[in-house]
Amino acid sequence: MKAVGQYVDDATITTKVKAKHAEDETVSALRVNVETKQGVVVLSGEARTETEVERAEVLAKQVEGVKAVSNKIELKPKS
Repeated sequence: MKAVGQYVDDATITTKVKAKHAEDETVSALRVNVETKQGVVVLSGEARTETEVERAEVLAKQVEGVKAVSNKIELKPKS
């Protein structure tokens, strides 16, 4: 069973990652889903370029409390 503090920490991490993404010009327009479980951030959604995918991960890793990032963002180039 998780301690109550673990839920708060994960929720805080998710919020901070989303805020970093919203502030960044490269990532802000993307539809990236962010979930955190025990300090592991899972990114999912779609991006148009490899740069966007990489930048979303770099920003997530900058957030305090993040133990690891699982980047599941799919590359969907603009047609």
